[in-house]
Amino acid sequence: MARHHKRKILQKKGLLFLFPWHIIAALAIEFAQHNIRVLAVVPGLTRSPGMLSVMERVDAQTGGSIGDRFTATFPAKRLAEPDDIACVMTFAAGDLALFMTGFTLLADGGEVYGAGTTAATH
Repeated sequence: MARHHKRKILQKKGLLFLFPWHIIAALAIEFAQHNIRVLAVVPGLTRSPGMLSVMERVDAQTGGSIGDRFTATFPAKRLAEPDDIACVMTFAAGDLALFMTGFTLLADGGEVYGAGTTAATH
């Protein structure tokens, strides 16, 4: 997907402010000559004790399942598990990503794209 298409989708979702690309790029340029990589990992909604607690409270107030409503719009059809995010971070910190710098990894199972997008928009 072209960079401007990702940016357009993120702007439509109101999420662009969450991704400080300019800071990551500036740091990557500054530190690359010292063999220091700068990568960011942006996790999606993750099944954690805190998230489950919030979801339970919302479910009790609404009488529905907020988790089902969230995941119905995610291409992966589920929340991330903590290990899913840990795997992305392990990759980013490991030898397989040695030549990557100035990049943001979205670990969200397609959550950013959500419902209403198709392969044609990517």
